[in-house]
Amino acid sequence: VIYPDPDGRVLIPRELNGERGRTVFEAVSRRRDATIYWHLDDRYLGATHTFHQQSLDIEPGPHILTLVDDEGERVARRFQVLATR
Repeated sequence: VIYPDPDGRVLIPRELNGERGRTVFEAVSRRRDATIYWHLDDRYLGATHTFHQQSLDIEPGPHILTLVDDEGERVARRFQVLATR
């Protein structure tokens, strides 16, 4: 996992129109042809191939991002989303 950092704090800013923005989460695999399956708090988000990025709007609070590749390798990352005003 490239982003977010372990036990990191993420601030999702407001867009110019006042709506909540999104944050891009990113990972990399040792294998070019790997498929990565993304989960947030045990909820499946989708799969990525080649470019491993997910643009997410996440509610404030603690979260766990879990990535599992097509060979069963798994990594989990805890992080906190900060509340915006």
